[in-house]
Amino acid sequence: MDYTNSQILAAVVSEWARPAISQIAASNLMRLPMLQSLQATIGSMGLVSGNYSLQADMEPMIQPIVNALVTPMLCKYFGNIPDESIPQMAHDVVDQLRFKGSLSILEGMITFDEDDLDELADLLQKNLPVESSTGYQVKH
Repeated sequence: MDYTNSQILAAVVSEWARPAISQIAASNLMRLPMLQSLQATIGSMGLVSGNYSLQADMEPMIQPIVNALVTPMLCKYFGNIPDESIPQMAHDVVDQLRFKGSLSILEGMITFDEDDLDELADLLQKNLPVESSTGYQVKH
């Protein structure tokens, strides 16, 4: 099956951001009083150490759910971009972010450092490669 560039980019971004998205989703779920009570009950029963985190146990189960929701949403969003423009645009955006050094989103709740951006650049190169070519330079 041939995939569109928007589908490929959605899959790449979803895969790359999955750990952060899962962590945020699990953190938000842990705000539910029922889950807070469950963690307190498990801790008070002495079944686990004082460092036990129900959130950490939940994250692997949340990842497939997040992926099932996030990838189609991203695909729809990226589908509004001309498909032939997506590879170069994606590489250009990541190059700009790498030049900046890091990416902080959601008022600093999540920060992607240089290694994270290098990983995204590598995923893009493997899945949406572009040939090195310099576009037309406007003369001033």
